[in-house]
Amino acid sequence: VNESYRVVAEGHVVRESDVDVVSVMGYGFPAFRGGILFWASLEGVKHIRDRLKYYSETLGTNNKDVRAFFKPCEHLERLANMS
Repeated sequence: VNESYRVVAEGHVVRESDVDVVSVMGYGFPAFRGGILFWASLEGVKHIRDRLKYYSETLGTNNKDVRAFFKPCEHLERLANMS
């Protein structure tokens, strides 16, 4: 999810639904969920952001690479703060 929001923020896709199509058709994300970013919007971007922060802080305690991997991207942070 985090990387998908990075792709959107960096302008590699025209719209979020492009990522959803790739996640379903290319990566096997369950079609009934509508795509990874559609699913994230249903779950709530605040919830997604909070889980990523939790993983970053708990799993990355002794490993800065793990901490950085799970750290929510700026675009996700911005969306979570707006909702």
